[in-house]
Amino acid sequence: MTDPSGPIGKVQACLGLVVDGKYGSNTDTKLRESGRTFFTDADVDIICKTKPKPVVDPDSVEIEDKDPNQI
Repeated sequence: MTDPSGPIGKVQACLGLVVDGKYGSNTDTKLRESGRTFFTDADVDIICKTKPKPVVDPDSVEIEDKDPNQI
């Protein structure tokens, strides 16, 4: 099971990727573009020295319907 708030998810956010916590080809490509072929938990802060706005996967977000009379 993956954890979007874990190290992979944090790195994905820092690289401007969809944050799903899964190390896939997009994460690998962006990481390589940053000059790394791997990272450890200790490297997360180094990779995240600048933090672009994270991209949220719309399929992973639950939107609650609000009663317009209660807003």
